[in-house]
Order: sequence, then structure tokens, then C-alpha cells
Amino acid sequence: NGLVKSTEWPRPKPALNVSNGLSELSGLAFDSKRNALFGISDETASLVRITYPAMKSDYFVVDKISTLDTEAILVAPDGKIWIMDVGDNDGVRKSGVVYAFDPDKISNGHVSAESYFEIIYPNGRKPNIEASFIYGGWLFLIEKTNYRPAELFAVSLSSIRARSLAKSGGF
Repeated sequence: NGLVKSTEWPRPKPALNVSNGLSELSGLAFDSKRNALFGISDETASLVRITYPAMKSDYFVVDKISTLDTEAILVAPDGKIWIMDVGDNDGVRKSGVVYAFDPDKISNGHVSAESYFEIIYPNGRKPNIEASFIYGGWLFLIEKTNYRPAELFAVSLSSIRARSLAKSGGF
């Protein structure tokens, strides 16, 4: 039937401790251009980059941002990494913020965010967005819920107007 009993699964030793130094590994994104996996820590601007095939990890902080509840990370169509500060466990946020940085500019454990855009939810909603993905020209945001159906929100990539952080001290 194609199923494998759990007792039959191999038990390999971890090749790499990806969460060392991160309070909670909240989101992952694979960057095929750079052959690297990026992971973000919940509620912080701390990230890990794991490069393949060397399986080398390095930890870095994104400067110029102020996060509340980072829940996802994406590789944008332009190759920048988007930090999705869109979570809302307390149900009080009317919007989320997405920060962008260039992963080729990571140096000495730091990289500066270059731009950001705000996502304002429809009809005064305050969803707790926990995951996201890009497909067919759209940014999709997936809500985490308890005891009710989750909603899927969509933002056209062509409608996004990012604001630069280059000349400011940050967000």
C-alpha cells in the first residue's frame, strides 16, 4: 500500500543543529539560486543560513527592522529574502509588515533590511498569519485558527509598493 511503519524509518543522526542560537525556528525558505536554506526565529530578526552541499550554517541579524511576530520567510521573485512579520497571536494587529534584504550582502553576522511594505487586512480583520507562499504573481497568506476554518488572503505582487529603508535609520 506504499506506507511504511514508523518503526521501519531509518534514524539518522542530525547533520546540523539549525536552531542553535535561535529561540524558535519559525519559518524556512529554500533559495535555489544560492543553494541555501534560510530559517527565521520567531519574534526576532535572527536568522540562519545553511548552504549546500557543504552543510555550513551561519547566523545573522537583520538590522533596521522592528519585529513583533515573524512567522514566515520567503524568497521573492527578485531574489531578495522577505521576512514576514505578519503573526498576531493576541489578535490586535490591523496589519502586517514584510521586510526585504539582499542575502548577498550578509557580512559579519549582519545584513540591513533594504525595504518594507505593509499588508492591511480587509474589513478590519486581525488574522494570525502563520505561513505564506508566492504563486502565479500572488503573495498568499495563511491564517492559523483554533476551532474555525482558516482564511487564505492574497495580495497581487504587482500591487506591492515597497518603501526604502536605505536613507532612514530603520523602521
